[in-house]
Amino acid sequence: MTEKGTQYETRRKFVTAAAGAAGVSLAGCLGGEEGDDDDEVSGDADDGMPDFVNVATWGGAYGEGSEEHFLEPWGEENGVEINRSDFGNDFDLIGRQQAGGDALDLIMPGNVALYSGIQDDLVDTFDLDDIDGADRIVDTFHPDNVPYDPGEDAHHVPFVFGGDGLTYNTEELDRPDSWWDIYTDETEGRIAQPGFIDRTVGVAAAHAEIEVGEIGEDTEEKMEEVWDVIEEIQPYVFNWFDEAQTMANLLGDGSAVAGQLWIGRAFPLREEDDVPVEYTVPEEGASGWTDVWAIPVETEKKEASKSIIEYTLRDEPSAAFAEEIPYGPGQELDETPDVLEDNEDIIHNDRLSPWDVEVLNENEEEWQREFQELIR
Repeated sequence: MTEKGTQYETRRKFVTAAAGAAGVSLAGCLGGEEGDDDDEVSGDADDGMPDFVNVATWGGAYGEGSEEHFLEPWGEENGVEINRSDFGNDFDLIGRQQAGGDALDLIMPGNVALYSGIQDDLVDTFDLDDIDGADRIVDTFHPDNVPYDPGEDAHHVPFVFGGDGLTYNTEELDRPDSWWDIYTDETEGRIAQPGFIDRTVGVAAAHAEIEVGEIGEDTEEKMEEVWDVIEEIQPYVFNWFDEAQTMANLLGDGSAVAGQLWIGRAFPLREEDDVPVEYTVPEEGASGWTDVWAIPVETEKKEASKSIIEYTLRDEPSAAFAEEIPYGPGQELDETPDVLEDNEDIIHNDRLSPWDVEVLNENEEEWQREFQELIR
């Protein structure tokens, strides 16, 4: 095991992971129904389980799949109502937590939001020895081995991993080998790219063949290359979107023909909505990410939240979830779903570079201001 807080071994660690893993509602709106019973008001049931649990997940088919395969079955098994709300990107979740007022009991942050939450003392710690199924966690994503969970105590359990690759319309474009292949005379004003800064910089860095895991070295020089890329591609980009659902909608109605969108969003677009799209990781690579389960410090329902996390580590619902949303699982599965064999993030895992979250956390506001000035 590597020591916590050390620098990520970027691409090599993700290759190892691929092999292993493949084997807003405000507080007043989130609670359960009001009643005269004290247990209902407090949210505590006689059997030790609360009447309701408030969970924040990513939106779209990803969040809906999490609800269908994990949250609702757990709620039915334990007699607990699940109130799920969406967030569109990590910085939305960070803002919600920092602002307070959200009575959240369980959250699904990306590694960027997790790190920020830990720095702001918003995320609780727990003993992994108390979590049934924690022994199934892939070593690469174990809390002891990742820089986005610093300190001696665990703040999370990994859920899934993937990359910030390229999704394109197969009827409009041939399969692109490079990010630069999507910029042509025919696609000017028809490309959409992310406007939330970790993905914005990640996509532009990939264009420049810069690994975001190494952006802490010669940062100023590398960021000059990133800004140059954004200026060069801006004439082609008609929408710098703030939520993945926006990009899914743009691809769905044909407004966008290509841009960054995750495989877990592209797959249901194609399979369920018959949108002619494919996901790929271009030869220059892409930034990598991990989504996790974490427990907010303020919740009084920690045991229920831990129980949900244990449910997400079960083999059967995890395999069923992967069949619909084919991200790489953060734990070993008894049998690998066939759909993961075609997962580009696993096939080309050596092309993914996870963020140096400390550098991102330190520079996020400055980079966001500079990005806004460029596109303005």
